Amino acid sequence: MGVKDKTLEIIGTDLSRLTFSLSIAKNTYQRPSYTKRKGLDKEKLRQMVLQYLSNAGKEGAKRDSIYEYLKDVLPRNKTEEQQIRMLGDLLKSMSKESIIKAEGRTWYIVPQI
Repeated sequence: MGVKDKTLEIIGTDLSRLTFSLSIAKNTYQRPSYTKRKGLDKEKLRQMVLQYLSNAGKEGAKRDSIYEYLKDVLPRNKTEEQQIRMLGDLLKSMSKESIIKAEGRTWYIVPQI
């Protein structure tokens, strides 16, 4: 199979499930679509969670409302269920670091002394 045959094989493939590396995305000017597909990095998501909980104040926020706030910047190559699980993992990790806490199903910022 020559190079031309491989090119035709790729062209005939469903590209919606194909993922490129960041370096390829940069070189081909595809950073916006790469970022949408992969989502924001974990640190940016953490900052957004903190901002949302800060805005929620003493009322706090449930995971579902945090998800609604973040869903447009979560990886599009994941299902909604995977995105919600990813958010739950992020909230748990931030809780273990004593940055946020859950009381029942409501999340709050832990005041830093």
